Amino acid sequence: MKVVTRQFTAPQSDILLRILAHRPRNQDELLLHSGGPVTDLSGHSMLPALDSLRFLFFEPWGVEHSDGSALAGEVILGSPPPLVMIRQRMVDGRWISEEETRPASLDEALSEISEHEVNVQHSGAYSTPVTPGGFAGLLGYDLGRWSNSVRLAHTPAPGTLLGVLWRCDAWWVEERESGELRLIALEGHDWLDDELPEFAPVEIPGRPEPRVPESESDSEHARKVEQIRDSIRGGHLYQVNYGRRWQSEMHGQPWDAFLRMTRSNPAPFASWMNVADHGWAVASASPERLLRLDSGLISTRPIKGTRARGANDAADLALRTELATSPKEMAEHLMLVDLERHDLSAVCEPGSVHWTDCRIEALANVQHLVSGVEGQLSSSTSAGEALSALFPGGSITGCPKVVTMSAIDELEQAPRSAWTGSIGHLNQSAGQADWNILIRTMEARSGPDNWHATVQAGGGVVIDSNPAD
Repeated sequence: MKVVTRQFTAPQSDILLRILAHRPRNQDELLLHSGGPVTDLSGHSMLPALDSLRFLFFEPWGVEHSDGSALAGEVILGSPPPLVMIRQRMVDGRWISEEETRPASLDEALSEISEHEVNVQHSGAYSTPVTPGGFAGLLGYDLGRWSNSVRLAHTPAPGTLLGVLWRCDAWWVEERESGELRLIALEGHDWLDDELPEFAPVEIPGRPEPRVPESESDSEHARKVEQIRDSIRGGHLYQVNYGRRWQSEMHGQPWDAFLRMTRSNPAPFASWMNVADHGWAVASASPERLLRLDSGLISTRPIKGTRARGANDAADLALRTELATSPKEMAEHLMLVDLERHDLSAVCEPGSVHWTDCRIEALANVQHLVSGVEGQLSSSTSAGEALSALFPGGSITGCPKVVTMSAIDELEQAPRSAWTGSIGHLNQSAGQADWNILIRTMEARSGPDNWHATVQAGGGVVIDSNPAD
């Protein structure tokens, strides 16, 4: 099938936010939003059509749980029961279930989904960051059990929605540097007949009354950090990314929270998702890329090492210098680079994986130590297999990955859901993919009267970590 491209010059600023803001929140939505300075990582924002197919991933029944302690070196390996995956089609504005399947692994699920992609022909006149006819959506962290074969003690309840992928037959693509807007769609898609109206500016809702929701105490957090340090001394792991959780009823809508994020904390891999009929919304200001694949070149950009922005240029430089010269930060960062090189080597041509760069990337409120690792995807490996091999990202688990996933479960004592999973797009027939890591993320579930929000945050713990820092 042919791809048709329409170009709109000099559209309104934040046009994709304006388009979404004027839609009702009673339909599925996905937005990949780049904010902050325009860089090589933040050139496009993209809004897909979600009106064709979708695949839902659910927690199965009969999951066997671990009774071992990863912190004591007891990691229970084993594949969970096959996923419950349901294919649905949009008919007259409603999702109608067509088929339920039981893939045994994440890459098997993605392979099955790829059979429903639309093979397309490009005119070659425009190089697109995304190809219509592929899929996009969210893979929750808990799907990592189907890519790493580890048994955990604290898993989602049977029937919990773990992820969703929509087939996207059309995309709005906003080019931030040039200010151009393009519509890229399969020939005959309804969006091609639409005109782009003038939209009123997006009003950013006011911040609600601040509250401190419940979380574990600082003393409990310090105790768990000491547990991790004891485990490192015992030789069971090197570093683990342990997180804390805050939960509360919301006064307002998740979309309002996302709009505030785009202003107060713009980020290159921000995203918004709303699964309307399941009452599940995710708003993220992520600065981190898990994976990018294009023309056979696969790359990842792990973050490890963070400092605040300074009040002025001199203070900013001092903090940046402190980060770049910290032996602790650099040792932890290099450990993560080695982990990502290992993960990429499993899916790349031998000898092609290399460390491309290490730099400090400045955002609105913080600055990060970031490395690039890339390689040439093996000719026998699909884009879905590559995504599964890297998922979940090593920067939010630790090293070694399977051990730390088990340790995280022991420490946090709850499934992570969307947090530290990924949002992105995948077109296996075109060999394209781009996925973030869901940090700096709010997840919301609708209740009888109000939305209920969960925010989680964590950091890497190593042998010389201090919980007071």
